[in-house]
Amino acid sequence: MDHAQVEASLAGDDPLANTAPSRRWWDYLILILAVGVFAILAKDSTRVPFAMDFRWVIVMALAIKVEIHDHPQQWTLVNGTRHRRF
Repeated sequence: MDHAQVEASLAGDDPLANTAPSRRWWDYLILILAVGVFAILAKDSTRVPFAMDFRWVIVMALAIKVEIHDHPQQWTLVNGTRHRRF
């Protein structure tokens, strides 16, 4: 651990805020493996036939629209978590 970073963190600063996170080679390997597993599983999948009542789709979409319109601050991560104290 870097002593200066620890001291800055204890003082309330964020010493890592100005540095870009570095990616390691295994990050890309994990990404390639995850996409590969997804592609292998997706190639044999089939569409599940189920009926959808579009009247209820419209009702639910309108309910969500009303909820977002009435409480827009709850639908943004920054405004929803900026002022909370946990």
